[in-house]
Amino acid sequence: MKPIVVIGGGVGGYTTAVRIARANSHRVVLIERRRLGGECANYGCVPTKTMYVYSHAINKARKIGVAPPKLSDIGSRILAEARRAVEMVVKGIESLVQDAGVELVEGEARVKNSRVVVYRNGSKVAEYEYSKLIVATGTEPRTVPPLEIDERLIMSNRGFFQQDELPSSIAIVGAGAIGTEIASILASLGAEVHLIELMDRILPTMDRDVSRVLAWHLRRLGVKIHTSTTVTKVSRGSDGVELTLSSGERISVERVLVAIGRVPNTKDLGLETAKVELDEKGFVRVSEVCQTSNSHVYAVGDVNGPPFLAHKALLEGRIVATLATHRHCEKSVDRSVIPTALFTEPEVCSVGLTEEQAKSEYGAVDVVRVPIGAWSRAIVEGETRVLFKVIVGDGKIVGMHIVGPGATEVCACATALIYGSLDPEEGSWTPVPHLTYSEVIREVLEDFLGEPLHMI
Repeated sequence: MKPIVVIGGGVGGYTTAVRIARANSHRVVLIERRRLGGECANYGCVPTKTMYVYSHAINKARKIGVAPPKLSDIGSRILAEARRAVEMVVKGIESLVQDAGVELVEGEARVKNSRVVVYRNGSKVAEYEYSKLIVATGTEPRTVPPLEIDERLIMSNRGFFQQDELPSSIAIVGAGAIGTEIASILASLGAEVHLIELMDRILPTMDRDVSRVLAWHLRRLGVKIHTSTTVTKVSRGSDGVELTLSSGERISVERVLVAIGRVPNTKDLGLETAKVELDEKGFVRVSEVCQTSNSHVYAVGDVNGPPFLAHKALLEGRIVATLATHRHCEKSVDRSVIPTALFTEPEVCSVGLTEEQAKSEYGAVDVVRVPIGAWSRAIVEGETRVLFKVIVGDGKIVGMHIVGPGATEVCACATALIYGSLDPEEGSWTPVPHLTYSEVIREVLEDFLGEPLHMI
């Protein structure tokens, strides 16, 4: 029997392979050229959130007058903790894959018609004729001149987590999710941070109020934000970099982190031989159930386009695993309600439409902003400048945007409310524990019903 072949062992790939292997006796081959876990486990979610735990603790201690430790004293230990967490997660994934009976193959995959050829060190290792092919090859960090990445002075997120020490000064080019998270972490730890963004605001794809409130917090941490700005010249030294900005300003830092986006890992993969269509940017074109133009080939995760989020890849993998094992699946992934959660100081959650998008789609919309007095947990946390913004269009909640303590946990409740079209009356009677972050959802629903309690 021909195997089902999965190319890419990141969140989308390994979870799909495990689900298929557990569903029936099908042989599953999983091909990975680097490390299981992909971008999320090795260079993104896991190490970033580990560092956030420690930077957040230091911020908490600072609030009650405890002098923070020097970055030079703790930077290497925090990086070591991040790598420890990565190794534990990767080992867990390895055990999961092995226990499911998935055949793991290390090497570089190339598609040739109905076959996949795997190369190791330039020589062919094996060849598989597949019954179904699942492409989960993810993305690579994007860069532009003059910001050529060498992973020493000018780094991608991958190089950043391979350092032995954290830099005392850094310029981060790109103020999206990666850029703002690392800027927040490093500034909290005491580093000098410059955040450089081409657009007129940080987090340019998110709601404007989210950008505004988080920018205030980052500046409070000491982050120097340069918007509507590009890097025009780079001068590398032996142990640092000087950047010339489009404003004419020059800044000297130890390191530069480039976080200006991602490009798909489809180049030289050979998908055209299997008649798999790509879009103009190289991402794999897929249907709402992640099927490509070749009915035997699927694509999950970042390789099929944004949003580049692990939880999107997980859901897509579940759909594809169901279809690949000839089971019925009525589900699809609605990308418009995939939540974004940022582990900044404070945290950010964004679900559904921004205010601008909602106005474009619905015309007139209602916007509810919950005041700080209605969020007791925020007061307990000592964060008095928070945002809880709800957008109502055509009588239903179509967007929620949160900046504040615990926003990444409230995100799940907000997503369920929008994704499940929860009836406001029923939702308002849900017993949510006090004092928690999530109870603000009840406040919003009561306000939606015209029965506000803690809001005047």
